[in-house]
Amino acid sequence: MHGWIIVLIVLGALLLLPIVLLLCGRARIRITLNGKLRISIKVLFFRKQLLPGVQEGLSDPSECKDPEKLLQKEEKRRRKIMEKAEKKRKAKPRPDQEKKPETPAPAPNLTENLNMIFDFIKKTYAYTRKRIGIRFYRMHLLIATGDAANTAIAYGITVQTVSLLLDWINSHYNRIRRDPGDLWIKPDFVGDTTRADVDLELSVGLMSAIVIAYRVRNAWKSERAARDRKAAARMKKKARRAA
Repeated sequence: MHGWIIVLIVLGALLLLPIVLLLCGRARIRITLNGKLRISIKVLFFRKQLLPGVQEGLSDPSECKDPEKLLQKEEKRRRKIMEKAEKKRKAKPRPDQEKKPETPAPAPNLTENLNMIFDFIKKTYAYTRKRIGIRFYRMHLLIATGDAANTAIAYGITVQTVSLLLDWINSHYNRIRRDPGDLWIKPDFVGDTTRADVDLELSVGLMSAIVIAYRVRNAWKSERAARDRKAAARMKKKARRAA
């Protein structure tokens, strides 16, 4: 009897664990810039480097331990390519069976594309506001242009721009978490190259990430459909005027 109770407890824990991880786990995107941009994503205990990607080196054919196996693999790949080409040739319809070309959908103009993008951005902003955490571990900017006057101007513009951007994010999107000294901008009147050392992290709960991804996907589809409807209505109106 006690054995069955232990088994049920273990099964219940195994069934409950994914739910707990889904509700309490977080996905994190780490962005660092210090001469080279690096982006990595971490979901629970799994980490993946997104940028720069891992580049696979070219293997030297002379180092192949089994040339016979390599030849067989290449022959198999060649046969697959030939079989696919043969299937495409057989599936190609005869001239008497060819379908008439369909009327192409009306192409949206620049205004319709821009309206679609702006509406999609507004919806994405509404879906992600207060749900994505922002943590600045470090943001150090050293402004230099090679000319003292230009450096002073660039420094003033950079300070105002960064200040306005961070204030807007804090007030209208989500509070930025950082420690004193993690963020500073300084002019370099001697150097000639601007340097940046940035390290920030974006985080979101796994359940929120699933909901956000679903809603953003639906928003993209609905905005594209609305754009196509506007383009079709515009072309119909243009055709009636021409007639």
